Amino acid sequence: MAPHKHRGALSIGFQLSITIGILLGNLLSHFFAKLKGESGWRLSLGGAIFPSLITIFGGLLLPDTPTSLIEQGHVPEAKQVLERICCTHEVDEEFSRLVARVIGLVELNAVAKLDLMLIKWYAIVEVLFICIYVAGFAWSWGPKVWRVHLCRLRFGVFIFFRSFELIMSGFMYYFLPETKGIPIDEMDKVWKIHWYWSRFISRDDFPITGPERGRPSTL
Repeated sequence: MAPHKHRGALSIGFQLSITIGILLGNLLSHFFAKLKGESGWRLSLGGAIFPSLITIFGGLLLPDTPTSLIEQGHVPEAKQVLERICCTHEVDEEFSRLVARVIGLVELNAVAKLDLMLIKWYAIVEVLFICIYVAGFAWSWGPKVWRVHLCRLRFGVFIFFRSFELIMSGFMYYFLPETKGIPIDEMDKVWKIHWYWSRFISRDDFPITGPERGRPSTL
């Protein structure tokens, strides 16, 4: 939930913050390990409390999104939040578009509710097996295989990662469309006109309930 011009920076900043946090955590653990006595591991584990508290109390200050408030029937509150995000009271056009979009999504969800109930059991089983896989992989093959690669490949590790970076760069350039200035609740229109992904999306999958793409949004 952010103005459209800052949405990309905030999304990247989230992942960047995680990476910086891992780096700082490893550096602090390295220095704490050199302390005499048994205080090192206590400081290393206890230090995680501070960023956790910032996240918890920071989350309490975040309001519901305008989309969520409209779905709950709190329309005036939704407009106030939208004005707060945009830092202006001139949000009538954007708010009208948002309301129309939410109404269309609610109608679509009502039609698809029966289908979702039929596949609910399958989704639960799938998520369960994914969690089991991640839990098992994280402490076994995940870290172990990289230790073997680092010990044997040496310079080949650089070539290995660089090759995948080139592959990922090509994939991003040709297969991931630009989403700047596109509302999240209208993102389906981006995929509809994409040269490749449009072949997998039909008009019935995402009915158009709002104005055409390209209009700036805050969501």
